[in-house]
Formats: sequence, C-alpha cells, structure tokens
Amino acid sequence: MLTGTELEVLKHIAERGGKTTVAIVASKIGFSSDYARIICIGLGNAGYIDLYRNGICELAAKGWQELEKKGWRKEEREKEKDTAKRGGPTPFRLQL
Repeated sequence: MLTGTELEVLKHIAERGGKTTVAIVASKIGFSSDYARIICIGLGNAGYIDLYRNGICELAAKGWQELEKKGWRKEEREKEKDTAKRGGPTPFRLQL
C-alpha cells in the first residue's frame, strides 16, 4: 500500500509524461533531493517506477495501474505516453 507522499510522487511523474528526474520531483513536492531519492528508491524496489543511475525515474506498468485505481484516467495516460516519446539513449538501470 502506498503512502500519500508516494502517491503524490507517482502523480508528479505521470504529469510529466511518465518520465522525469528526481530533482524535478523534489522541487515539485518541496522536499530535498536526498529525501525524494529515498522515496523513489522505495518505489523502484516495489516495482512502481524504474529508477536510473542518472536520476531519471519512469513510471512502470505497476505505477500506472496504481494511479488508475486511484482515479487517474486512462485517457490522460495515453496523452502522457504520446508526450513522453522523445527518443535518445537508454540510461543504465540502477541496481537496487
């Protein structure tokens, strides 16, 4: 079960197209980067996000499903997916 803070982090990532950085999450929520990273590592360990070594966090399927259970509409997800297609190199996955 997610805490309110963890759910808020998932929502902020979804609002950015499903992919953002820990630093942006921290600034949006108003926490330090270190605390935001700890939250993101926990979400990554639970399978809600993929956290990369370069600080990028991306919503995993489990994260999208949790948001949909909490009322995040599927149409918004599809719109965000289209926005998120930017290309570029795939970062290395952080081993947690």
